Amino acid sequence: MSTFHSVKMASQAKEQEDKKLQERRKALVVLILRHLCDFGYIETAERLQAESQVNLDQFDAADNVDLLAILQEYEDFYEIRFQRRPKLIRKISGEGRSGAEVSRLPNLGRSNSIRKKVSSSDSDQDSRASGRPPRRPSAGGSKVTSNGETKEHTEDTGGLNITGSRTLGEESKGAYQDKYKKSQRQPGDGDDPNEFWERRLLKPLPDFGGSSELRELGSQIQRDVLMSNPDVRWADIASNEDAKRLLKEAVVLPVKYPSLFQGLLSPWKGVLLYGPPGTGKTMLAKAVATECKTTFFNISASSIVSKWRGDSEKLVRVLFELARYHKPSTIFLDEIDSIMSQRLSSGQEHDGSRRMKTELLIQMDGVMSSSDLVFLLCASNLPWDLDSALLRRLEKRIFVPLPSEEARKNIIRKHLDENRANGLDYDVAAKRTEGFSGSDVVALCKEAAMKPLRRIMSLLESGQASGDKIKLGPVTSKDLEEALQVVRPAQRVNDQRYIDWSADYGSV
Repeated sequence: MSTFHSVKMASQAKEQEDKKLQERRKALVVLILRHLCDFGYIETAERLQAESQVNLDQFDAADNVDLLAILQEYEDFYEIRFQRRPKLIRKISGEGRSGAEVSRLPNLGRSNSIRKKVSSSDSDQDSRASGRPPRRPSAGGSKVTSNGETKEHTEDTGGLNITGSRTLGEESKGAYQDKYKKSQRQPGDGDDPNEFWERRLLKPLPDFGGSSELRELGSQIQRDVLMSNPDVRWADIASNEDAKRLLKEAVVLPVKYPSLFQGLLSPWKGVLLYGPPGTGKTMLAKAVATECKTTFFNISASSIVSKWRGDSEKLVRVLFELARYHKPSTIFLDEIDSIMSQRLSSGQEHDGSRRMKTELLIQMDGVMSSSDLVFLLCASNLPWDLDSALLRRLEKRIFVPLPSEEARKNIIRKHLDENRANGLDYDVAAKRTEGFSGSDVVALCKEAAMKPLRRIMSLLESGQASGDKIKLGPVTSKDLEEALQVVRPAQRVNDQRYIDWSADYGSV
């Protein structure tokens, strides 16, 4: 029987191993990019930056670290230990294999097997690496060609002439390294979401069975993978405690404690967030993207709807294949009612729409029945328009209501805190915003905060401003009162219809 301590230690050990593996992969890509730029393979470096989403403007090789020097150190270590030089490459026989040279070009479809070999040998290579950091050799003005000028960097290219020219000088390299140093941050605890976003490395596209059409569709879907940190934390969301608890159960905890979520206790695979507009459904999705350390697919109707016959179904299939490929992953379908409304009888609905809905339901069935950590999160303002088959596949259906008085008070206090405001009565403001959604309350706070800025702008425009420093005054009770006079809710929502639907179909 596992103890709480052993389960937690196993979870922390797994997180540390995953973190080291991600950092190692990213470091390898950065070193390759630096090597390509140093030796003039600029177009190749640009393509690698586009596919890996790693940019030398953000990260660069550390001082005295060079890919060739690392390889040389490994060769020296191997020769000392085994009394022979390591064999790093092998020659491919071209007899009876037309186009063999082309087949040896990087094939992203075989990336799974390659990654498995790399990950299994990473720990062995880490234990072999030792000694002081090697000094980076100067590559200024050097070229790598197939004519044998620099033998240590040449190989048989089958008659192809490869010429590289150095275009980044030492000044560029120093600028890159300065930016990298500025981007470095002090190591924090392992639960900091910023660490995940800093070290994450997007895997290249799978091969899709050699289908160029599916690869093209896959690159279209992969553009919807969130690569920047939304920076929304659970604490930033007022109320909605049930939604936050279920989202943690579905996404966060199964990744941290996989041994506890097995069999009947397998994690929730589908959650629907429904409620009036502006109540925080999309903000909850951003919190999932920030906190949950999964590959986040931000999908809208335009991502999977195509005017070409059959492409919508293919896009849906490619979306779920990529989600499994990048697992653990989260698929967020915003405004799901726009693509999954109730299916009508034959002749009353376009055939392409019916086929796309059917494919989406089939793919969702595959997610529900598999053990892959793929989570589907949907949001809708019109839950009564959704297809009943979709509701069956979304195991949890959570009502996100208008914020309560206490929640509105917390929102106002957060945006108009003591550093920005002076002497505000938050209780009165919360009572007077009855019927406001969360976004309406934020708009109210912004309008109140604009009052001191407008006073400054009027002084500047009239030429009455004096002194060098411009200081915004605090938001006063009068400013908030004036904002309450001009800001109205975007719409008066009847919560009762949502409450009635929740009583019939809700699942919390």
